[in-house]
Amino acid sequence: MPDLRPPETPGDDDLDDGALVRRVAGGDEAAFMTLYDRHATLLFGASLRFLRDRDAAAEVVQETFLAAWQRAAQFDAARGTITGWLVGIARNRALDRLRAEGRRPRSAQSDGSRASSDEARIGWDGVAPEADENSDFHTG
Repeated sequence: MPDLRPPETPGDDDLDDGALVRRVAGGDEAAFMTLYDRHATLLFGASLRFLRDRDAAAEVVQETFLAAWQRAAQFDAARGTITGWLVGIARNRALDRLRAEGRRPRSAQSDGSRASSDEARIGWDGVAPEADENSDFHTG
């Protein structure tokens, strides 16, 4: 008897990030959820280290994925990875939040002096080195 089942297509979990973001750009909610599942923990951890506030970090992650959903078609694989793009969005959102609150990340030193801008970036160091290439994607 012949096999009448449709040929297997890769599930969202099997797709690379580039294929996922193309599907997200087309409005595919399942692809969006897979993208979220792959990257939310990394973004939350980096945001938490940067902001030192769990609620604010969770909001940054939510805002990041909302921006990714709305602007997935703007992702340019020639400029970097999905991870770098998402980290760039999250970093910009976190900085916007700190500016709005009138504070700086990790700015208070034990001697009362201010941290350098390099020290202020500690929360993002090593998260996605290519994030700077995509950092002009400002969502604020």
